[in-house]
Amino acid sequence: MLLKSPTATEVDRETVEKLAAICGEDWNEFGARIFTQRTPHAAVSPADILAQDLKTYHFGETKVTISQVETVNAAALLDAKPALLDQMTKLAADRECDTVVLMITDIVREGTEILVAGKARLIERAFDIKLVEGSVFLPDVISRKKQVAARLAESARVAGA
Repeated sequence: MLLKSPTATEVDRETVEKLAAICGEDWNEFGARIFTQRTPHAAVSPADILAQDLKTYHFGETKVTISQVETVNAAALLDAKPALLDQMTKLAADRECDTVVLMITDIVREGTEILVAGKARLIERAFDIKLVEGSVFLPDVISRKKQVAARLAESARVAGA
């Protein structure tokens, strides 16, 4: 994620710099080109977008599925928001999940548009936010594991206490 993730280490940064020097390539430009190629385009179905990078978590009695797409062009994906939310509702029913989350992580803006289908209260409580039409932008949130799943787990634990 262009070394912006909280999971990026100093070793990662040093390695990227060394490899960029060897290749004669600007690592930031190269990374942006990779993300442009990885971004789903209009022909990719909402089901395929959700399935690309999907993980399921259990927070007490609550089952949450979180999918993530990392992009440099979130607007293109957000154009499909109604179709994505419809597919997320279907996915919740098919997988018997309480909540389905899609993280559209915008590398350029350094944040994530969170789309939520199903029970949204856990998400709203964890981030102290109110979803508008099923989504909200969370600045500086880019890691599913460290920033989203961890907060959901803590929120579920506190709510269950």
